[in-house]
Amino acid sequence: MSTTRRAWVAALFLILASGCGDDDGGSASDAGSSDASDGCVWPIESSTPGGIIELGTGAVRYEPMPDELQFIRGTQSGTFLIVHARIKDLDPGNVDDFLDSRNPMTRFSATLFDGTVVGRGCPSTQGYKASDEPGYFVRKSFQNLEFLPFEVGRKAFDTTVKLKVEIIDADGKFATDEKDVFCAAPVDWNDAGPTDGGLTDGGPADGGPADAGADAAL
Repeated sequence: MSTTRRAWVAALFLILASGCGDDDGGSASDAGSSDASDGCVWPIESSTPGGIIELGTGAVRYEPMPDELQFIRGTQSGTFLIVHARIKDLDPGNVDDFLDSRNPMTRFSATLFDGTVVGRGCPSTQGYKASDEPGYFVRKSFQNLEFLPFEVGRKAFDTTVKLKVEIIDADGKFATDEKDVFCAAPVDWNDAGPTDGGLTDGGPADGGPADAGADAAL
């Protein structure tokens, strides 16, 4: 195992022990963060371009990212977008063990019209599983890209948001994909504030082992 990978695995255990992020070591709610500067490992300096990652959505299965996506109201006064990804010519890692050192690091982010960045914190370490489409691997499950505090999400309602996904695999290959997407306000939204409803996340922001519904993703 390379020095970079050993450092990453060690940092991952520290993240889990401290309760940072979600069950697979990822955090999607670092509003305003411009990089993984909170102790998380994101070895972009030692990576090289390679492979393909495609940004998508879908709570049941991976779907290509549409031109318009709708916010969902959470049950804890928050709001989020469902994001997903698939890869090609990258190491998919071990889909059954998010602590496997061969797993790629994936992170999602959103940039609002005023430059506010949501996400880009600790990367997720979910593995990817074989897709029905030859050569492609789909992330084990979707991720809820949380917009916190709630006011950050509210100002993004009915605006165009730049959504982005980045990945670094075990061989140090880096790929990214992004798309400008119109993000509609949640169903039955009103300016009085958020109410419980919509699709709940069932656990951590990232569809890891505690996410009862996310593992249905292809």
